[in-house]
Amino acid sequence: VGLVDEHEEDREAGEDDDGPFLVINGDILTSVNFRSLLNFHKENEGVCTVCVRDYNVQIPYGVVDVSGGRVNEISEKPTMRYFVSAGIYVVDPLVLGQVKADEYLDMPQLVKDSIARGMKVASFPIHEYWLDIGRIDDLQRARDDFDEVFRS
Repeated sequence: VGLVDEHEEDREAGEDDDGPFLVINGDILTSVNFRSLLNFHKENEGVCTVCVRDYNVQIPYGVVDVSGGRVNEISEKPTMRYFVSAGIYVVDPLVLGQVKADEYLDMPQLVKDSIARGMKVASFPIHEYWLDIGRIDDLQRARDDFDEVFRS
């Protein structure tokens, strides 16, 4: 998601200082409880909160840890576990000071810049329904899931 500071005049007038706001990638379908997310953000006193999801990658081969030509360890077909960005963020207005007028800045870079400045960035694991519908197959899955997830 790219941000352009189109609201610089509003910020200077103090109109954006009401509190944290949500930034959500446009291709995300989720049932995350946004009230819980905002409460978490406030309780953790970070300038930004990044929603994360568990993501497992099954390696189809044995993975060998090598240093200096010597095998230290071998793991047969391990599953690697990562936290990935869910494309949902809570941002404090303070962070908008990092956004320059008419300059492209995406959320990962805004998060990196905040960390580099020593600002606290929190992570919020989400366990609710979440789907990135940026691919045709996932869009069809969202259509199939919608009634069950959102109309029950």
